[in-house]
Amino acid sequence: MSIRQLSIKSGVPYSTLRDLVSNKSALEYASCKTVMAIAKALYVSVESLFKEDEFEMGGSQIFIDSKKFYFNYLKNNTNIILKSYSALDYYGYVSNFKPDYLKVYSIYKLPEPFIYSKVKNFSKLDYSSHNGILVSSIEQAINDLLQDDDYSNKEIRKIFENIYFDNDSLLGNIIISKKNKAKFLKLTKGLIKK
Repeated sequence: MSIRQLSIKSGVPYSTLRDLVSNKSALEYASCKTVMAIAKALYVSVESLFKEDEFEMGGSQIFIDSKKFYFNYLKNNTNIILKSYSALDYYGYVSNFKPDYLKVYSIYKLPEPFIYSKVKNFSKLDYSSHNGILVSSIEQAINDLLQDDDYSNKEIRKIFENIYFDNDSLLGNIIISKKNKAKFLKLTKGLIKK
């Protein structure tokens, strides 16, 4: 998230944020209102803004740390499963983390930034735990992605190319649901070895 994006999202003036990032002003001397607005916009606690090893304000570092923050939030949370693009990001098949589009399955209602599909339980989902985070299986994530209207066919094809180049046999072994089969075959044409 850029300084300008953070300014728009938080309502804190750009010049104030620029001064904080450049160390022209210290966060310790900012008003409570400013600190609370920054924390709220970044979905972090006020305390975490002051822990240098957990959070550094400025440019792309906010973006990187927000990913760490979200994954730490998910750790040991048994009511949330990463799905679709977010699960594939966790597995390393996509590299453009989108914190505003953290897609999950959840038993409970969730605040932003989570885009969640509310479910009664996880009995019909294929998932496992990785380092304390519940993540859809690659097969489940791909089936979810094929039904996800937030991604164009071009974006999905690029993800499939990344998966293919990491493991060329993986795409050919995935079980695709009947409703996703035609789209899957179209988007993987030329990638799957017969």
